[in-house]
Amino acid sequence: MVTHRQRLAARQTRRGLRTGIAIVLLALMLFPVYWMLNISLQASGGTLPSSFFPGHPSLAGYNTAIQDQGQNLVTSLLIAVGTVVLTLLIATPCAYALAQFRFRWISWALLVILISQMIPGIVIANALYTLYENIGLLNSIPGLILPTRRTRSRSGS
Repeated sequence: MVTHRQRLAARQTRRGLRTGIAIVLLALMLFPVYWMLNISLQASGGTLPSSFFPGHPSLAGYNTAIQDQGQNLVTSLLIAVGTVVLTLLIATPCAYALAQFRFRWISWALLVILISQMIPGIVIANALYTLYENIGLLNSIPGLILPTRRTRSRSGS
């Protein structure tokens, strides 16, 4: 007959084994991130003659990247922040209304929303291009935020 202590010991052994396996899997999954960081701190920037710990870490690669691509990073950040803010401003009240207010045709309205989200974005690309050309949004940050917000709103509202 198995005693309570034996069951408890077996349970703790299984828990310890699962924890050990989880730690090994986590280390395997995080190793590429560690290796990218390690390589980025190498003074030479080479990938092959690298050690597991950089002997003389250097931030020169980051400095060069920011000097060369800093303006692109700022532009990407503006587009991302603008898209998030616009999506939240539109999606939050819509989601609240759909969740709180019950009206007779709610299931049909949700079906129409679902079907409209199935339309590929490329279908409206020509129309958006013509519209943006007419209102002067081509090659501008707002011109990038608006269609990005449309595609992101599929999961936001």
